[in-house]
Amino acid sequence: MRNRQHHKSNFPFPFFKYNISCVLLYIFLLMGSLQSLLANDHLRYNLSISPTKSSFRVTLTIPPSLLQHDSVYHFPAYVPGMHQKLDFGRLVSSFKAFDTKGKELSVQRTGINDWYITSYNHLAKIIYDIEGTFDLPDTTVLVHPQGGTVIRPEYAVINPHAVFGYFSSLLDFPILIEIDYPTQWQLGTTLSSNDNRNFWATSYKELLDSPILMGELTTSKTTIRDMEVEVFVYSPSDSINADTVLALSHPIINCAIQFIGYTPVSRYVLLVYFHDKEDHSKIPCLNFWGALEHGNSSTYALPAQKELFPYLQKMIAHEFMHILAPLNLHSNKLVSTDYSIPVNQDNHLWLYEGITEWASHIMLLRNAFISLDDYLLELSAMIRRSRTFTPPYSLLKLSNSWHTAEGKKQYGNIYQLGALTATILDLRLLRLSEGTRGLREVYLDLVKKYGSKQPFDNDSFFEEFITLTYPEIQSFIHKHIMSYTPFDFVEEFKAVGIQYLPVQLEDQNTPSLGFTVEHHPQGFVVSKILSPDTSAVKVKVGDIIVQAEVDDSP
Repeated sequence: MRNRQHHKSNFPFPFFKYNISCVLLYIFLLMGSLQSLLANDHLRYNLSISPTKSSFRVTLTIPPSLLQHDSVYHFPAYVPGMHQKLDFGRLVSSFKAFDTKGKELSVQRTGINDWYITSYNHLAKIIYDIEGTFDLPDTTVLVHPQGGTVIRPEYAVINPHAVFGYFSSLLDFPILIEIDYPTQWQLGTTLSSNDNRNFWATSYKELLDSPILMGELTTSKTTIRDMEVEVFVYSPSDSINADTVLALSHPIINCAIQFIGYTPVSRYVLLVYFHDKEDHSKIPCLNFWGALEHGNSSTYALPAQKELFPYLQKMIAHEFMHILAPLNLHSNKLVSTDYSIPVNQDNHLWLYEGITEWASHIMLLRNAFISLDDYLLELSAMIRRSRTFTPPYSLLKLSNSWHTAEGKKQYGNIYQLGALTATILDLRLLRLSEGTRGLREVYLDLVKKYGSKQPFDNDSFFEEFITLTYPEIQSFIHKHIMSYTPFDFVEEFKAVGIQYLPVQLEDQNTPSLGFTVEHHPQGFVVSKILSPDTSAVKVKVGDIIVQAEVDDSP
């Protein structure tokens, strides 16, 4: 007490003012240094969007002398979540580089996705134009619209992997994105922003994980179990608005959170762009409508048809459940940042897509959003669709060969056979644990153990899964994941009191619907009319098969 009084009584007030001034000066200088550091420690992309043009103008500004050993600017050939070779460099129509004085540097295109820049250590700016993917003709490799880009007078879609390139040595640098677009447009994204014109990404990976939808949109938001949910919708003539999509999404997301047991993110954004049915013939990629998952958001592209609302709900269920895998449960092979090669050494596509598809249906059943009959009808449809893939690939082979010409034909089976395999695995685990620990519990334990930052070991994961469950699961994995062994559905479902009755054709006759269909991730689209009789039911190329029923009556 005395020491405190002594220092207090002898502390000169002018000296106190002097020290406060020094502290303030120090803080001011420190803030100036931090601002200077930040100004020189991030990449700046300016993205110019004009509703009258079909291409994006991109300007990349690089801090002086940042590039020391990297002379090649790349565009992705492969990107997370899209299992096809896309080669976005093919869309670049002009490419120029400049030094700090504005002098143009020599550039050389060394590959479909690569530009070599001479005197790269003096590089200050790159300017290029890149076309949207919606306008690609059907004679080229099409980009599915949920992962593509487009500029129209009413709206624009930006999946960053189709617009922004990268230097391999700068993948972890922060990025500022400045977007110039019509002032009357709305914009939806998960990127951080103070003014809805300038956006921040902590790295190129985060940028790729943050799609953007802008235009004459409707918007809606709510809170579901402590999670803020926002919906941004573009629809021709506003025929479907964001309030409608949010009402469709609410029970699905609620079921998902109930299934998971907690809110996996604090904010989730749905970006939905509908199109006219007539656009199918004019824009070939729109025949491949679907959805794409991201860490805190998902994109959806489909026709503006209200009869497709149940399908939209199924897509929302699937994409939201991707928050678990691969976003919070993935192998060390999936963390590759080389976007020039496919991730084809990962053995666990069955986990990322198969279990996700299983979870998206079982969670609706367990929360009474659908009936048991509806669930069993879905399983029956999966069995029928799975049998159309011949010769059948094992899930492991499919995981390792999806990027090949033959593997591409088999890819759609991951949503059928993969989900069926998860269904039977769940039943096996429940039987072995006497109903106490099924696939959900094992799955969530793995998610809790690893999370988004820590990948599991690709080569030893099967052994870890067996250790977490039962020795009997080793045989299951070898027979039904690592190799292909058809399930005996009669026996599998008999154990839980469900009778499975396979439909058999009499006299080996092969029925014809009068048209053929193409596989999509979760359904079929009419691709060709075979019989004039089909016109009696008004089936057209591009029509979506929403539901198929089998008449089992005698």
